[in-house]
Amino acid sequence: MQNVYQITENQKVFCVIVSSESDFQKMVSELSDRIISFYDEKCVDDFLRPCSDLFTKKEQMFVKCECLKQFKNHYHDLHAILAEDLSLYLAGEQHINLEGFFRFRASKYREELLHITDAVIEEYLLESEYHQFIESLSCFLDLQPSLIPTINLIQDGTDYLITDENQQTILMLSKYDEPLLDMIITLAPQEINIKKPETFYNQSLIQTVIELFKDKIHIIP
Repeated sequence: MQNVYQITENQKVFCVIVSSESDFQKMVSELSDRIISFYDEKCVDDFLRPCSDLFTKKEQMFVKCECLKQFKNHYHDLHAILAEDLSLYLAGEQHINLEGFFRFRASKYREELLHITDAVIEEYLLESEYHQFIESLSCFLDLQPSLIPTINLIQDGTDYLITDENQQTILMLSKYDEPLLDMIITLAPQEINIKKPETFYNQSLIQTVIELFKDKIHIIP
């Protein structure tokens, strides 16, 4: 038995003839792709509009691009959610307006898009705050007198070890991060030798030190 489905898309109407379950699933999959390709970008614009005061136009464009990139990375999961909602709707209806369905029926799908968008915004704001933090500390270090010419930064097991140019221990900390960074900032060395930075337990700490001191860093393999 054949069923004829009437699809409205952008004020245009077309019909799809479905003769089997496989035809139905194929139609649902293709309609899901149509919705994703056309409405996802509009959805991001809707989500970002209330956040316009937080970003410059350039930043808003960057966040939008990151959102769309994450949508593509989650394509299979998003497609499955949308296809499920479409299947349930079309099981009882033979006419569908794609924009109306997207805006008023695909609630689970829109919620997932919003969740991804929120995660992108949060990550961007954290990155911005981090870079502002690094810039502020860099300005402080430019005014800070250097108390020592050279230090060596080593991780030995779970211990962080700071030694001077004569390999004399200045500080050893076990599993503590912030006091180590505070000590390096206080010392304001002219040169920092970091031995095997890739082996450090806390990579975010070591990256902060590298970004903060930049040209003063020397990596020792």
